[in-house]
Amino acid sequence: MKTIYIIFGEMGCGKTYWGSRYAERRGFKFFDGDSVVTPRMLAKVQKFRPITRDIIEEYLDVLADAIADQAEGVDHLVVSQALYNDADRESIKIFLEALGYEVKMWWLQNKWWRNFENLLTRDNGWKWVFYWLFNKPFFQKPTHDHQIAYNIYEE
Repeated sequence: MKTIYIIFGEMGCGKTYWGSRYAERRGFKFFDGDSVVTPRMLAKVQKFRPITRDIIEEYLDVLADAIADQAEGVDHLVVSQALYNDADRESIKIFLEALGYEVKMWWLQNKWWRNFENLLTRDNGWKWVFYWLFNKPFFQKPTHDHQIAYNIYEE
């Protein structure tokens, strides 16, 4: 069965970094969910503003279709995306399973200071740190099946 691995977690935890490395080491395809952010969501994020539920729902529709498109013709796809809401993660999983994919969810966790360090490396790093802290209370711990992956530096 074809498998989609979805790596989710708070901003700055290393989802894209570790997801791309995992995919590369195994010869899997990698897809960064941020690459299909809708214009309305992008406008909010670029200004470090709150994202409304209707903007999130619009993005989830685009993301689910994009993941399905990326998964065509490959046996394994690794996806990175924050997916703060538990029900949103579950709905994407159900959608992809209905298309015949096995979906494995991985929650990437790390120490708070690692998020802090990672966000500071971005342009406007301090703004990203404050945006992360603003959004942190909205991250819902998963109630769906998942594995926990710890972001540790091997190098």
